[in-house]
Amino acid sequence: MRHGRTRAVNRVRSVVPRLRSGSVLLVVLVLVMVLSLTAWTYTELMITELGSANMYGRRVLTRAATDSGVEYVASILDNRILDGTDNLYHDADVFASVALNDEVQSQELSRFSVIAPDESDPGGNRARYGLINESAKLNLNSLLAQGDAPETSSSLASENVSAETATESSVASVGETGAENPSESATVSSADSERQARQRLLALPGMNEEIADSILDWLDEDENERTYGTESQYYEGLSPSYSSNNGRIDSLEDLLRVRGMTPELLFGEDANRNGLLDPNEDNGSDSAPPDNADGVLDPGFAAFLTIHSRESNRRADGTSRINVNQESLADLFDELEFELGEETARFIVAFRIYGLRDEDTGITQRRPGRQEQPVAEGVGSAPDREVAITRAELDLSQGSRYTFNSLLELVDAEVEAEIDGELTQLVSPYASDPTAMLEYLPGLVDRLSLSDADFIEGRIDINQARPEVMMTIPGIDQTLVASIVASTAIGADGVPAAEVLAQRSTSGWLFIEGLVDLETLTELDPFLTTRGDVFRTQIVGYPGRGGPTTRLEVVLDGSIRPARTIFARDLTLLGRGYARHYLDSR
Repeated sequence: MRHGRTRAVNRVRSVVPRLRSGSVLLVVLVLVMVLSLTAWTYTELMITELGSANMYGRRVLTRAATDSGVEYVASILDNRILDGTDNLYHDADVFASVALNDEVQSQELSRFSVIAPDESDPGGNRARYGLINESAKLNLNSLLAQGDAPETSSSLASENVSAETATESSVASVGETGAENPSESATVSSADSERQARQRLLALPGMNEEIADSILDWLDEDENERTYGTESQYYEGLSPSYSSNNGRIDSLEDLLRVRGMTPELLFGEDANRNGLLDPNEDNGSDSAPPDNADGVLDPGFAAFLTIHSRESNRRADGTSRINVNQESLADLFDELEFELGEETARFIVAFRIYGLRDEDTGITQRRPGRQEQPVAEGVGSAPDREVAITRAELDLSQGSRYTFNSLLELVDAEVEAEIDGELTQLVSPYASDPTAMLEYLPGLVDRLSLSDADFIEGRIDINQARPEVMMTIPGIDQTLVASIVASTAIGADGVPAAEVLAQRSTSGWLFIEGLVDLETLTELDPFLTTRGDVFRTQIVGYPGRGGPTTRLEVVLDGSIRPARTIFARDLTLLGRGYARHYLDSR
């Protein structure tokens, strides 16, 4: 029995070690699986990190590309010819698919495109390579300030007053002596300016009286509510509360704080701000944003308004222009004589002294300016001075009684002046012959100005403005707007014709090409320009092999040198904005 029990114990003992060696193998397998899983997880993590690093690197490159694009555009503005003939509107060779690095490494190139919507396409289906001239829009910040300019009959024309009536009104206000109550004049001018500003806003599609008055109340410096407007009392009752702006604004988005304004009104159907009609912007209520699915892009007020437009009031070579409205008539004569000769100097200065003589009626029209007080050396308004100051037998000591609103007033004008004690009819050296005007008008506009200001704000570029913006010009009508649109200088390929641009470097082309008569153009001219020095565009940077893009909207001011960026906004989160074939067009 003892030997049998011993053999049984030994058999049990021999089984136990074999069972323990099997569990070790299982543990080893589990450890191997854990280590393999850890290694796989680590590898996947590293691959992900590598992809992220590559993606980040590409995004950095695209951001660098857009930054380079900004500097690139600034350099173009600094080196352009300041006569309005440079093609900044659409030039694929200059603005499309600009490479940053060596062409040999074509697969690794970072590129950028300077791109903008084609405003001439109401469907919003085309883009162009170039810049948007901010002077092609209505400037809110200068809307009320433009009323500070000398009174023009065109401001009255917006209130359905004819040009003849407006001229007679101007003459009557001066009287035979040319005297006028300055404070009363300022009041009338301010009232006319505000009425005009309101009418200009109401000319925009989708604008109503409540929003127009509220915008003007937001911009003016007082707390007086217009008929349909509102001031701080309303805004301070909101939660959160704020006060009326009462001054210039820094961004169009500031209008979203104005009563009645909404994102849908300000930006229309253009949810991603690219100026194109994308599929989601033309499918009704199927997806955001809300739209009417009519196949036409509603760009909102943002496409018609700006706060930045201005031009340099200097010659193309950067030197100062001659201010024909300056106080010192002696200085004016000397400057004009040096530049244009004695005959032209005498005519312009006599115009300032005696006013415009209507050859049909014989009536002399005067428009008082701001030279109502004597100035240095008695060449302002001092008719009772004992010592006469003369130039070319013209007595300057009697002062000026006329202020120019447009240089076109010089064309075909007649002035009755006292020359060496005798009344003499002076005829303008500038004739209204279209061929002659095409020759002399660009040089005249380049040399002469209506003020000493460094910049001119708010005039509308008649060559690039949308029809909706043209309708905000006081005194213009739909017939003329339609004629301007039909006479576009933009070819079928979207490129402006260089020879046409050269002939349309001043607003005088509207008369030269027979679209409007000279009298009407003279009334419109204070609100018109054919240039502008502030530009908006979108710059999209992208890598050569595909990947992330960076989209930046910028506004650059080229009225000073070097050109500077005055506004920048990253639109990358709104998407690429433009299909690859738009960006990579080479």
